[in-house]
Amino acid sequence: MARLLRSWLDKASCSVPTLIDRFTSEHFSDAEPPRRTATYEHLAGRGLTWEFIEAVVDVTTDDAAVQERRLAEVRAPWNGPLLSWRR
Repeated sequence: MARLLRSWLDKASCSVPTLIDRFTSEHFSDAEPPRRTATYEHLAGRGLTWEFIEAVVDVTTDDAAVQERRLAEVRAPWNGPLLSWRR
């Protein structure tokens, strides 16, 4: 999953610092975007949340159809057998 998130950043020519700058409080339920270290950890697949994935999708494309495809692409593995391992 981490590789996929990074590929979306690459396709959008979006660096991690740019990603962090584009996060808004609306992306996260606690109204606080993750800090730099947490963002790098999430992008490495550690402590990853669905909310973070949605935020990355939102930041890396404005195309609603692409957003839906990307979310569908990660939904199955997210809800699959790795679910118990991740939490």
